[in-house]
Amino acid sequence: MAHISEPFLEIFKNELNDNSLTMVSEFKKHEGWSSLLSLLLITELEAKFGYLATVEDLRSSETI
Repeated sequence: MAHISEPFLEIFKNELNDNSLTMVSEFKKHEGWSSLLSLLLITELEAKFGYLATVEDLRSSETI
């Protein structure tokens, strides 16, 4: 059984189009990061995990 972090990380990798990301990557420093992407991530997290992240969740996070 895959750990929850693996599919979670895959969402970030897919949206940022970067397979080098890890759970300790500082995603907001990535050249592809944008406010639009944050909304897409929130939507995907809810669709795949039933978890409704907030903008504040992302704002307060430094790493994936």
